[in-house]
Amino acid sequence: ERLPDYWNMIYGDRHYDLMGYLGQRQLYMLDIGCGSGRALKRFTELGWLVDGVEPSSLAIKRLNDSWKAEEFPDIYEGYFEEVNLDPGYSVVYCEQVLSHMTNLERNLRKMCNLLVPGGLIFIEEPNDYSYLQRRVVERKLNKPEYWLTEDHVNYGSFDFWTTQLKRAGFQILDCQATWPMEWFVLSGDNYFGDDEVGKVCHEKRYRMLSSLDYRKRVELGRFFARIGIGRDVVILAQKK
Repeated sequence: ERLPDYWNMIYGDRHYDLMGYLGQRQLYMLDIGCGSGRALKRFTELGWLVDGVEPSSLAIKRLNDSWKAEEFPDIYEGYFEEVNLDPGYSVVYCEQVLSHMTNLERNLRKMCNLLVPGGLIFIEEPNDYSYLQRRVVERKLNKPEYWLTEDHVNYGSFDFWTTQLKRAGFQILDCQATWPMEWFVLSGDNYFGDDEVGKVCHEKRYRMLSSLDYRKRVELGRFFARIGIGRDVVILAQKK
């Protein structure tokens, strides 16, 4: 929330990524784990119809407080596997949510069934057990497997996430990666346990990315994905 311009840039890029495959199809998105509505709000501004699923009543309250009543999307409170939804979405959007899900394959198949023929799924998840994470540990800049957290049940890099999507009935269209934040740690700006250093690193990331245009950011993200060093896995896949 300190850098709204950063998130506007990121969601704007993802809008163009999706539009490149959707064409003239209706822009109807389901955001699973929508939180307080950061992505939903931006996609609405870009012309999308949006629905959300969110288990946190606190997050939904924040969403309620920040949206004008006449713009308010349909928000289904509860865990994704528990809510009843009608199919018909052109996009299912999952930002940092699949790593929290048990019964991952079953939930991905449910997402696939909610999409129209040829519909898209967009995921962003941690790129864990990655090359740069291992370098951080080898240089003793953090403890072994420091990326393990109490609220994550799925861990992996690109091979893991693409395999899960394929098993659930998707074909992979595009793989990108977010900025490799471990670069900062390895170059001397160790933000682990230091929020002030973390804020500075985040601002540096924004300044570097915003100096590029959309196409260059996409090319850079694809390059990071090819060599496996981005902080997060970003995958766009299509219902077969």
